[in-house]
Amino acid sequence: MLIEDDLVDRMTCQRLLRRLDLTHELLCFADAEAALRSMETDERFEADVNFS
Repeated sequence: MLIEDDLVDRMTCQRLLRRLDLTHELLCFADAEAALRSMETDERFEADVNFS
């Protein structure tokens, strides 16, 4: 998961991580609130996170 509010920095990180040929999907968010909302609703997340 990549959380970065600056578009250019986010794109640079994405490009760099793609070059590393990682096998996991990279999810990108502009802010932490959007990332947390996604973690609450997306069934792909299996992290041990408590939202209470």
